[in-house]
Amino acid sequence: MSLGLRYTQWQEPLAAAIIEIDRQQLVEKLQKAEVIIVRRMQELGSGETEENELRALHDGLSLIRGIRKEDCSSAAQPDRFSRMGPLRQTDD
Repeated sequence: MSLGLRYTQWQEPLAAAIIEIDRQQLVEKLQKAEVIIVRRMQELGSGETEENELRALHDGLSLIRGIRKEDCSSAAQPDRFSRMGPLRQTDD
C-alpha cells in the first residue's frame, strides 16, 4: 500500500486498519497497528529530534482509541438508524 506516508513502518498498518470493513479483521489490524506504534514510541524515547514523529504516533494511538470506541458503541446498537424510521421519497 503506497499512500505517500512519511512513517511507513507504522502508518501502513494503521491505514490498513482504518479502511478495514470486516469487524474481526478490524480488531486484529488495530491490535497489530497499536503494537507497532507502541514499539516505535519506545524506540524513539523522548528525543527532540523525532518530535514530529512522536506527535504523529500519539495521533495514531488516539485514532485507534476512537475507532475502538465507535466500534463498541455501534456493536451495542447494531441498527443505529432504526430510530430514524423509514426513508421517505420526495417528488422533485
